[in-house]
Amino acid sequence: MAWLRLLRIAALPSALSNILIGYLLAHQSWQPSMPLVWLLVSSACLYLAGMVLNDVFDVEVDRKERPSRPLPSNAVSLSLARNVGYGLLAGGVLFAALASISSLGIAVLIATLVFLYDGPLKRTVFAPMTMGSCRTLNILLGASTAAAIPSDVIWYAVAIGVFVAGITWLAKREAAESQSNSNLIPGSVLMIGGMLTMCYVAWSSASREIANPKFARFFPLAFGFLCLPIVRRLALALSTRSGKAVQTTVITSLKSLIIFDACMALLIENGRPVYSIVLLALLGASWLLGRVTKLT
Repeated sequence: MAWLRLLRIAALPSALSNILIGYLLAHQSWQPSMPLVWLLVSSACLYLAGMVLNDVFDVEVDRKERPSRPLPSNAVSLSLARNVGYGLLAGGVLFAALASISSLGIAVLIATLVFLYDGPLKRTVFAPMTMGSCRTLNILLGASTAAAIPSDVIWYAVAIGVFVAGITWLAKREAAESQSNSNLIPGSVLMIGGMLTMCYVAWSSASREIANPKFARFFPLAFGFLCLPIVRRLALALSTRSGKAVQTTVITSLKSLIIFDACMALLIENGRPVYSIVLLALLGASWLLGRVTKLT
């Protein structure tokens, strides 16, 4: 149980979802399957490494503020956690190399950013964009075995990265009872910017990829509809400036990442939902894992 808490596996399905949608949009299917398997394992290793090393770097702070966590409570050895974290980081790079040279290059960038985010950049203004860049690169890692990554995949990856940067900004002080505008406003602006970019990508992609004109018009509206609960929670957080409202916004937004990917999957095969159903199953997995460990 201590290791499950340390790994925070409840958010792992969203990282795997990013790989699946990147691969799907770049290849128009999940074939060939073997490179996709290597990319999924690579992404899982890099994600889990980030979770473990996050607590390794924060252990002194956690001993004072969160002594019940696995490392300060000695439920998990600090030296073992450090070795596992760096081992997973190296594993993520090696598994990516089995997919392609391009995958290897992107995995090296992700591993570097994971180290920088968990370590020297954690408490700087660069931290949110570093985390967002990890998400952008994770989607591009999924698309990295294609001969050329389509522009729509790149823009979708950027949109998700900006959105996640906003979530990270909000989450910096989510435990505080009273939130400041210096935390809420930049995070909200980034999240809204990311969602608007996603809606634009949905409109642009649907006009080219979906043969049915009625569905092509509906598709970007569906994306906008998915954003409404997040916008509503953001508005509540801004008006009340309460930590509880911010935490709810962060959790809702993190869960929405898989739903956004599932919606993008409808672009394949003119809206038939087979791929989307598989991706939504990851949301169910995230919910089940969330009953064991917290999402944030």
